[in-house]
Amino acid sequence: MRDPVMKVTRTVRLMSLSFLMLVAACDRPAPTASSERPTLRASTIPAQRNRIYQTPDDRFAELADRVPGFGGVYYDSEGRLNIHLKYPQIFPAARPVITAFLGRGLKDFARLAKLNYDVANARVRKGTYDFRELLTWYKSKVVPVAARTQGLTSSGIDDRANRIVLRVAQASQVGAVQERVSVLGLPPNAIDVRVGAVATPESDTLTTEIRPILGGASIEVWNTYPDSAGCTLGFNLAPWVGGELDTTRYAVTAGHCAKPRFTVYSGTEMYQPIRYANVAVEVVDPPTFTDTLTDRCPSGKQCRFSDAALFKYYSASTADQGRVALPGSGSIIYSSTVSISEIYTPILGSPVDMVGKSSGHTSGEIVDICDDWPLPNTNIVYICQVTADYGSTGGDSGSPIIEPLGGGQAFAIGIHVASAPRFSLLSAALWEIYMANQSLGVLDPVYNPSSAPDPPDEPPAYQPLVVTIGGPATVGPNNYTCSVWAAVVEGGVSSFQYSWSGLFTGTEGFVSGTVPPQGGMLEVYVEDANGRVGIAQLQITYDPNNTDWCE
Repeated sequence: MRDPVMKVTRTVRLMSLSFLMLVAACDRPAPTASSERPTLRASTIPAQRNRIYQTPDDRFAELADRVPGFGGVYYDSEGRLNIHLKYPQIFPAARPVITAFLGRGLKDFARLAKLNYDVANARVRKGTYDFRELLTWYKSKVVPVAARTQGLTSSGIDDRANRIVLRVAQASQVGAVQERVSVLGLPPNAIDVRVGAVATPESDTLTTEIRPILGGASIEVWNTYPDSAGCTLGFNLAPWVGGELDTTRYAVTAGHCAKPRFTVYSGTEMYQPIRYANVAVEVVDPPTFTDTLTDRCPSGKQCRFSDAALFKYYSASTADQGRVALPGSGSIIYSSTVSISEIYTPILGSPVDMVGKSSGHTSGEIVDICDDWPLPNTNIVYICQVTADYGSTGGDSGSPIIEPLGGGQAFAIGIHVASAPRFSLLSAALWEIYMANQSLGVLDPVYNPSSAPDPPDEPPAYQPLVVTIGGPATVGPNNYTCSVWAAVVEGGVSSFQYSWSGLFTGTEGFVSGTVPPQGGMLEVYVEDANGRVGIAQLQITYDPNNTDWCE
């Protein structure tokens, strides 16, 4: 039986989702059931636990399953949300689904309200590709080529441009890489090759003693390997074991600070601020994985979702749980702190702050949200790393990446790991640590934690399957032959199967065709991965006075 404390957390998350659906939902007519329904699959499949970390790209691909034609989302330089849709006319129906999806798991009601406002006032751009298409092409076609390409600094999906991007170290390499990807059989404008900065791990100087230790503090990691690294502490973590808050405390920092990588070397300790003031010992540095776990990892490479390692404090009282130092801009001198309220995975273009022992407090925006980073001169690929434009320098590795919210609160976002600047998502780090050693419990970065978070491999909470048809209910002389209708899906478990009937037939997430003068009824029957079904209907009429055009 699930622990009651775990139920509280799930209830809060469902309340957050309900809040989003209340503020974002459009009026929808109740569908009437047909007498006969198609059978789309012979048996049901139970939802599987999330044994593979769900990257932001995986989440957006799932959103494209729910909103056919969804191609990405980002904040522009004016702070306005932009949404790529292949079929912009479905946005009114897609809006509540996109809103709820972007806020999934969030408990901060102010941020949920902001997301609702941002989606409602978003600039909808006509996309060329949907995100599922891009991610499928990237994994199956581009990843194998990227693994064999010299001079590649990163690769991934550019949410702004609605295409795949590969970055090389020098402009002279662009032509050769373009030639290599031109034979992949993809649309020519689906891949862009650009010059991108080479990212390298950072470690350097030291600062002063801090007790209790909080995020942003100077640390040194030392063992007899024979190397030591001056880095920055990321976040202190409280473990929930069996639904109960344990009294031990942990700290997470950049994994490359604890050499050798990807293993716990006997006697590796964390010192603050310098050696001989030992405060914690390394307990987890998750191993790498290969393409047998996920096709996002290139064949023949060793992969991780994060550059992170976990240390256990010798004394829990040494850790200032859930707090991060907040110096003035560009300063390492602090008089205030922020308290972590929850973990958040931001959108491209979102603001982020770093607090490092060398650079102090710097700010910027996310410029690439989920790029694969081949570590120079190694066989290692870090999957889905985030690039931003805050300032960093040597010694900042491990620094907490946060978003201050005001009122002394902040979201925990990631761990700074390299120049460029680049960071690993905290959600990825905690997933890998949990999967490497579940006996430690579920690690929580929040200040004064009161309810246990779900385990990282928890299957998605069940939500009823609700289907809406997006597209024009009235057409006219300018758009009766070229309009598109899509099945927008809330709840259920991806992936989905479709059966359209009435005016048009088909088995994809969308249909199109010529509407006859008398109009007619369009119906879609949707079944999810667990065999749950949803039905939607839309009465489409032809009005000779309608002046709308196809987008």
